[in-house]
Amino acid sequence: RAVGSTEDLSVTFSAKVQTTATAAIKAYFRAGFLEELLKYIAVRRILFKDRVVDAGGVAVYGLAAGAGFASAENIQYALANSVDVMYVRMVLTIPLHCCTGLIIGIFLGYRKFLGWMCYCLPTLMVPVLIHGTFDFVLLLPRSDWIPAFFNSSGC
Repeated sequence: RAVGSTEDLSVTFSAKVQTTATAAIKAYFRAGFLEELLKYIAVRRILFKDRVVDAGGVAVYGLAAGAGFASAENIQYALANSVDVMYVRMVLTIPLHCCTGLIIGIFLGYRKFLGWMCYCLPTLMVPVLIHGTFDFVLLLPRSDWIPAFFNSSGC
C-alpha cells in the first residue's frame, strides 16, 4: 500500500469475559429453561393422544424425549469439537437429559392420570433447577469454584 493512501483501516477488539452472572444466565435460561421447555413441548404434544394409556407410558415418553435431545446435542458437540468431547458428554449429559425428561414425563403423567393440577411452570421448575445447576457449575469461571490453595499451588 502506498504511503499517504486514503484506504480505511478498521480494527475490532472483542473480549469474552465469563463472569458468575453470565454463567448463571447461560446455565439457567439458555441451557436449562430452553432445553427443558423443548422436552416439555415434545412430551406435552403427545400427552392426550390415544397412544398414552398409563402413567408409565408418559414417563417413558419423557425419557425418550430426553435421550433424543441429548443424542442430537451430543452429535452437534462432537462435530463442532472432537470425539473426546462426545465421550465425556456421553457419561455426563446424556444421563442428565434422560433424568430431567423423566421428571417431566412423571409430572405430566400425574396430571393426566391422577388429576393433579401440574401447570407448565411448576412442571419445568425442577428439571430447570437440576439442569441449570449442573451447567452453572461447569460454566463458572475457574477462580470462583476452585479453592484458593489449588490456584496458588499451580494445580
